Amino acid sequence: MKILVTGSKGFIGKQLVPYLISLNNNVIGLDQYILSEDNYIRADISILSELINIFKNNTFDLVIHLASECGIENCEEHIQKSMQTNLIGSYNIISLCKDYNIKLIYFSTSEIYGDSLGDNKMIEDINANLLQPKNHYAMQKLFGEKMVIKELKNYIIVRPFMIYGAGENQNNYRSVISKFIKLSIDNKNLPVHKNSYRSWLHINDFIFALNLLIEKNVIGTFNIGNGNEILPIDKIA
Repeated sequence: MKILVTGSKGFIGKQLVPYLISLNNNVIGLDQYILSEDNYIRADISILSELINIFKNNTFDLVIHLASECGIENCEEHIQKSMQTNLIGSYNIISLCKDYNIKLIYFSTSEIYGDSLGDNKMIEDINANLLQPKNHYAMQKLFGEKMVIKELKNYIIVRPFMIYGAGENQNNYRSVISKFIKLSIDNKNLPVHKNSYRSWLHINDFIFALNLLIEKNVIGTFNIGNGNEILPIDKIA
């Protein structure tokens, strides 16, 4: 299978690409880093002209769309940049998949659920009108989902929950685990929000689950997370 992975140099992409290659897939990575590597293309997904020739010159069986401005704090601080990438960039990828009849895996986020109430607040088929995204990141990702559903018939929407693991950049825009590691290395105190709970999923398990969706050739929206270990943040600390 020939696969294009956008955002191939991000946290998930750096782990996913070699895994897919190990399964004998032909994988092309796309990102904005200046690199000289085989099977790597530098492009900005928000600029359609940079993408057109990539799709003209390749016959992809699948596009895995990871490229985005990620994180709540990042998207709040850089609203216009995040909208350019997460909305216009995603639309460019979606429209090219439509034009060339390519299956798309679109990465959304569990943040779209917001503070939805009820026992079934995080099931995939919840009425979209009941979703309560609370930040620009979540709103942009939810709108991306709606674009996918409107434009494509052959797609997978993935909603990841609290992915962690080796290779995650240690900065203030990353997950709590990554922040705690950096603060610990710097011998600093760990700020803990009481009554805050999270359920974490290791990157290796996430990629294994994602590949199951690819192999089973399913269509639809899927949560990928760990529902069995819901831990308080102070225990994580």
